[in-house]
Amino acid sequence: MIELVIACFIGILVGTTTGMIPGIHVNTAGAILFASSTFLLTFLSPEFLCVLMVAMSIAHALIEFVPSMLLGVPEEGTATSILPGHRMVLQGRAKEVIRIVCVGGFGAIIVTILMLPIFNMVLPMLHEASKPFTWMILLFASIY
Repeated sequence: MIELVIACFIGILVGTTTGMIPGIHVNTAGAILFASSTFLLTFLSPEFLCVLMVAMSIAHALIEFVPSMLLGVPEEGTATSILPGHRMVLQGRAKEVIRIVCVGGFGAIIVTILMLPIFNMVLPMLHEASKPFTWMILLFASIY
């Protein structure tokens, strides 16, 4: 159990590092981890690597907004979502922006955790109901 807590802390550290440096994406760190997983699995459990990846992804997603707003260098996918925050930074309200991002991210994590039992009941039924139509959903999504 302590091994998974250590994996979580390492993932948070790596995710924070990749999130604070503009231009480094969490997928790059994930690809490096995946490429070295054959070697790492001789020493570590698959659960360790899984917890590491999840913690790294969540930490990166929460932290990446800070340099995007403060430096004005957003990633392609977050450009429109950081514009209000960047405007507040230009008004001298950077601490408030970081506080809002932290509260929003923490709130999203809490809501997601609270929704997990509902997802656990609803998603299997939704999956079974949508199985016959999966090909149409994928076709329309690829056309769109």
